Amino acid sequence: LDEWQYGVHDLLAQTGMIVGMIAALGLPSAVFRWYVYEAETPEDRRRALATGFRATAVSSVIVGLLLALPATPIARELAGGRTGFASLYVLILLTYVMQNLRNVCISILRAEYRSTQFLIVYCVEFLLCVGLNLWLVVGLRLGVAGLVWSNLIGAAVALALGMAFVPGVWRGGSDRAMLRRMIGFGAPLVPQALAFFLLDSLDRYCLNGLLADGADVVGLYGRGAQFATILHAALILPFTTLWPNVFYELAKREDGPRDIGRFASYYAVVAGFLAAGLAACGEPLVRLMTDAKYHSCHVVVPILALSIVLFGANEFPRVGFLVKSRTRLLPVLVGAAVVVNLVLNLALIPRYGMLGAAWASVGAYVVLVLLHARFGQRLYRLEYEWGRIAKATVATAAALALAWAWPSTGSALADLFLRGGTVAVAQPLLVLASGFLTPGEKTLIREKLTRTGASNSDRPPPDGV
Repeated sequence: LDEWQYGVHDLLAQTGMIVGMIAALGLPSAVFRWYVYEAETPEDRRRALATGFRATAVSSVIVGLLLALPATPIARELAGGRTGFASLYVLILLTYVMQNLRNVCISILRAEYRSTQFLIVYCVEFLLCVGLNLWLVVGLRLGVAGLVWSNLIGAAVALALGMAFVPGVWRGGSDRAMLRRMIGFGAPLVPQALAFFLLDSLDRYCLNGLLADGADVVGLYGRGAQFATILHAALILPFTTLWPNVFYELAKREDGPRDIGRFASYYAVVAGFLAAGLAACGEPLVRLMTDAKYHSCHVVVPILALSIVLFGANEFPRVGFLVKSRTRLLPVLVGAAVVVNLVLNLALIPRYGMLGAAWASVGAYVVLVLLHARFGQRLYRLEYEWGRIAKATVATAAALALAWAWPSTGSALADLFLRGGTVAVAQPLLVLASGFLTPGEKTLIREKLTRTGASNSDRPPPDGV
């Protein structure tokens, strides 16, 4: 595919994502909250599931149909006047309708800690999309249509699996009073989700509108963003999947604010390790896995990795809003960050191109973290361990600097292992040397290691020894 084709696909897909978020009404999140935090009996959970799933189906279909009617002018505008993309835009809308319903099923798998089935749904969808992309785009050369059909088929299979694992979506009666309360909780999450979407995608629209070769740059920038999403898959997806179960449970305890704050320290270590690894390996990865015309996109990978870490960091100060059911302020705060993002994009893109777009995202997420922390502390005061977070941050930055200090060997594969291995070894050692671990954590680790060693020594020796 040429750069402009990738750019058109990204713009069509992101527009479809907007429609999907509006249509969902925040109901998947509301179903999860009712299931784990509000419901008192199994019957309450059944009604919450059936009510949320049916309402999501109705709203998604209605909104999808309404936005499919003007498909031709919308697709032509997003494609820069090019025609022939209207049918693909409709298929993208259908994809997001199915993903909304899948998300309701996924929320129940998360609530019930059914990790195996959860992973089956996501892994099957991911592997199916990747395999179909290779077959339809590379093998059959279907271009953008191959990307669209791959995602559609993956979403359909994931929805079928989700409904098979959670058959309760069709059982139990609907509860109108519960639905009104669910919408009251979830509806404010829609503008928040839209604002988050703008934080993630406004850079593409700005690049497309501010630069003469906008579609080409969007395609190039999108490929760099794809490599950055490796961090999203490795860090944000598992974290945001499990975190609601954790913080809702911790919030019921007296020491909840302290324990949640401690998790922020652990996040700084794990997120730093993964982000530094991706930042160090970004350039050789791009060289290894793309055509030469896309190699320059590697410059945005470390910056976008930082923005992803900041995105995940927002989960901590947001706890107060969710626990206290004060979600109406969230879209306002994210909206303020969107304004910052727009201003930074307008200021930086004309001069710095896609580098300016990447740094605009970082600046906006910094503002968002500060805003969430400022107002979230009023609702539920968390006890952060700022000293430990600082130690983890400095250790991570030092490890990344060591990795970048290596000169290129000329081989992308060798550079990948050399720089990635440096971060993998240096960051944990530097974290330990910084005094990050508390005496209690050191004692716990020693006890775990002692038990492991003792259990291994009790095992019978292998045959012949």
